[in-house]
Amino acid sequence: MSKYELKRLAVSLGARIIAKLGPPLPEETGYCESIKVEEVSSSKLIRLVSNDDDNKFSTIVLRGNTKNTMDDLERAIDDAVNVY
Repeated sequence: MSKYELKRLAVSLGARIIAKLGPPLPEETGYCESIKVEEVSSSKLIRLVSNDDDNKFSTIVLRGNTKNTMDDLERAIDDAVNVY
């Protein structure tokens, strides 16, 4: 997992990244309502669901039949998010 993905996960769950050994304190842990392993197009993904009104993160799952299609979709989504 990259540092960016780890930070995004921590922020979206209300957790704090810690770099110490030992159990985390209650204020360092995050919360989500459910964790599910789902299969989308023969790829497994972990789905963390948090119905918190303060949560400002969303995930978009893209599927395409070729790498070029996926690159075009990724660019389109990136452009749309940046315009918003």
